[in-house]
Amino acid sequence: MEKLQQLLLGTVDVPTYCAAFVFALIGALISLRLKATNRDKLSDSTPYAFSWKFLIQDNFLQLITGICLTFLAFRFCNELLGKELTMWLAVLIGALNNEVAGLFEKIQNKARETFK
Repeated sequence: MEKLQQLLLGTVDVPTYCAAFVFALIGALISLRLKATNRDKLSDSTPYAFSWKFLIQDNFLQLITGICLTFLAFRFCNELLGKELTMWLAVLIGALNNEVAGLFEKIQNKARETFK
């Protein structure tokens, strides 16, 4: 069982992962909130007054993708960045995971266009 945990989590222990996910969530929520300030309040598809409930519902799939990307970034932090996972790095990963997801989407779209 220890071998499985080491393969899944690398050298980072479970409490560190849990704390890092909390900080990544804070980073992701700050990023979403900042993007929400640019929304069109007069649009029929968004509420006039800011709503956390609407923000979460409207971005649910994006948040799930972000959780997966965050886990991968935490797991392969050493390999990708050459740095140990820190809480500050977790905040940055959480805040930037939307941009990383967008990058993956662009790569995927280019690959689809290539094979048409």
